[in-house]
Amino acid sequence: MPETHVHEADVLVVGGGVAAACAAIRASEAGVRVLLVDKGFYGRSGTSALASGVFQAYMEGDDLDRWVKAHTNPMVNVTALRKGIRATGDLLLAMDRWGVKWIKEKGRIQRVDMAVGPLFPVNAMMAEGGPQFMMALRNETLRRGVEAVNRVMVTELLTSDGKHPTGGRVVGALGVGTVDGEIHVFRATSTILCTGPVHIPYPRAGAGFHGMPVNCTGDGVAAAYRAGAQLSKMEFLAGWGVIPAEFYSAPGLEMGAGLGVRFCNGEGAEIAGGDRIRRFRLARAVIREYGEGRGPVYKDATHLTPENLRLYKQVVPIVLNTYERAGYDPSKDRIPFVTMLPFQSGTLGGAGIRVAGDGSTTLPGLYAAGNTSDGGFMGLAQALNLCAVGGWHAGGTGGGAARGAPPAEPVAAQVDRLARQTLEPLERTGENGFGATRDELEGLYGTDITEILNERRLDNILSRVRDIRGRLVPTMKAHDPHDLAKVLGMQNFLQCMEISVEVVRRRTESRGNVLREDYPYMDNESWLKYTFARIGGNGELDLFDEPIPDDEHHRMPERSKILHPFFRS
Repeated sequence: MPETHVHEADVLVVGGGVAAACAAIRASEAGVRVLLVDKGFYGRSGTSALASGVFQAYMEGDDLDRWVKAHTNPMVNVTALRKGIRATGDLLLAMDRWGVKWIKEKGRIQRVDMAVGPLFPVNAMMAEGGPQFMMALRNETLRRGVEAVNRVMVTELLTSDGKHPTGGRVVGALGVGTVDGEIHVFRATSTILCTGPVHIPYPRAGAGFHGMPVNCTGDGVAAAYRAGAQLSKMEFLAGWGVIPAEFYSAPGLEMGAGLGVRFCNGEGAEIAGGDRIRRFRLARAVIREYGEGRGPVYKDATHLTPENLRLYKQVVPIVLNTYERAGYDPSKDRIPFVTMLPFQSGTLGGAGIRVAGDGSTTLPGLYAAGNTSDGGFMGLAQALNLCAVGGWHAGGTGGGAARGAPPAEPVAAQVDRLARQTLEPLERTGENGFGATRDELEGLYGTDITEILNERRLDNILSRVRDIRGRLVPTMKAHDPHDLAKVLGMQNFLQCMEISVEVVRRRTESRGNVLREDYPYMDNESWLKYTFARIGGNGELDLFDEPIPDDEHHRMPERSKILHPFFRS
């Protein structure tokens, strides 16, 4: 057994994006010891450093009702949404004080139109993109005395009774170094999971399921599920957006929409542009163009002025630099785009851990935020701004709960068992490794897994995923600690994927970008419900529904079946 390192903190934050940073900063204000552990290098890994250069933020004088209306969905808690939108303005100003560089004019932060939401400027522009944004948050975190542990992958949660699922509380976590393979035990009174979205692990560029980020593999969601926490919005892992066809890159839609970027089909006809770029609508339009033989679809910025192109590159440097490295000049060349496929990424829907408005989960001692959580239904999806707000809430709650309460001692037998289980792939022999498992999984995308689903396809997907989990996962060999992170990430992703397929099969309707041709209606008669997942006493998946409350916090539609917009023509 490799060396074991024991860390003690009042609050343990797992993750390295904006939710984790805001959680750590807020928790530190409670005067407690805060430790943040990141699978990569804090400030550079995950989703937030790859952000599209904008932060949707409320400013005094905005029409709050227009904000709320643009984001309202029956599932959304409107009261929490209004509170969250206002908090984005406070966080914007706080981040400005913390050193985040924004595009300003006469000292005032400037905003542009957004690709999703109200049709007025709400996107504050980062002066040097996501990397500078996250490094400024990292610096503020460290300035406040938060300890950061880099390149350690948290694999399991530790519990007071030493059991999974637990009848007690979460008392910390266990992780493994992705460079040296050493075991890390984290003792904490409050544990906050901010590990990013469920996303297919380490895909190959140009494959049918490529996209960003490459290392957010649902680790926190899967670990919480195994420990007994409830999961929520898992059907939205079956949603999708658009991505470049040939290489890894965020789409850069928010900033692009504000500057007038267009999307055109293979015949040169515009299918979306400017304020008509909406993620879900655009994705559905791209499916139609390819399906009806008018592909490929291109992102077109060739008509932008030199000044707007300069601003675009300043705000989203990763996106524009990626285009150029791939051989495209955005001032002259159109970039081919495709849709993501279902069961690929939970970034757009926040498929994750069920949380209350304060970030607490259904397990004592455990909190979650950002795309690791369902966001407390503050929004249907958690963009960068709501991830920040969720982290702020969870950090305040977790920090307050930890004040004056000493960390519990993990159960030694559980630590030993989970450590051996974590390291087991390094001891295996044989030919099966991460690459072989990924390749077999990739075979489902574009064949069984298509943008439009039905019961037959879902049954086939479920059967294939169960086969991969039962046949390949137990034999996956890791060659070194870095490879071990990939193997463990694949295990976590497949567990989350199976849950998601089960939830989509259960919900016999189409909603958002989850399309079922056998159930083409948004069913507001039978499915004004939340569907939650948990591990049963026998270790099997247990799904259950709860009605969306018909109260002052929710805007309920007429109870009827409405043909989904995708199927109307």
